[in-house]
Amino acid sequence: MSDIIIYEDGAIVLDARVENESVWLSQKQMAQLFEVDSDTVSYHLKNIYKSGELGKDSTTEKISVVQKEGKREVKRNISFYNLDAIISVGYRVNSKKATQFRIWSTNILKQYILKGYALNKTKLQQQKLEELDKTIKLIKQGLQNQELSTKEAKAANLLYYIIKGHPFNDGNKRIGAYLFVLFLHKNGILHKPDGEPKINDNALASIALLVAQSDPIQKDIIIKLVMNMLYDGEV
Repeated sequence: MSDIIIYEDGAIVLDARVENESVWLSQKQMAQLFEVDSDTVSYHLKNIYKSGELGKDSTTEKISVVQKEGKREVKRNISFYNLDAIISVGYRVNSKKATQFRIWSTNILKQYILKGYALNKTKLQQQKLEELDKTIKLIKQGLQNQELSTKEAKAANLLYYIIKGHPFNDGNKRIGAYLFVLFLHKNGILHKPDGEPKINDNALASIALLVAQSDPIQKDIIIKLVMNMLYDGEV
């Protein structure tokens, strides 16, 4: 289990566990929560699983727990039950307390989910910044490469690395296509002598899609294809 939190309801104090977007209690803890004996909890659980109301495998988990037995501390595997099972038992013995616990646990789960989302979002943003930095370095290396002596070669590499590097959460094809066109415009190679664009909108969209779906081993072929389209200016 990942975290232990405290549930208090009057004289009742429980160490509830949170994992896999649910709250988990043992049979003994459920007995405390609903103020019944453990045999009653066990009886209701058996009926819940027997009737098919819940699946036992999806709502139970064996956890190794250290507990005091006399003067000794003994490690035993205890069955814990998730919120679905807890509430199902609660409706059979004391629905009011089950409702109180459900409200509390739902709020706790919401906090954990939002916290987890925030952490994952931060981690994802960091990963994307690293990917963007890596992509920029690749583009710089490519543009400084002596073999990329032509503007067309540099433009083709720019388009490929932005789309294929996937440094943004969304819109990599669109951003790559925009930077590609901007580069062509800034370097005076966007249009043919008659003023027509060397690559029209439909062709640009098709190229961006082709780059995105291409196998990385086809990189040189894809880049040469884009370069030839710019040289020919027939699209």
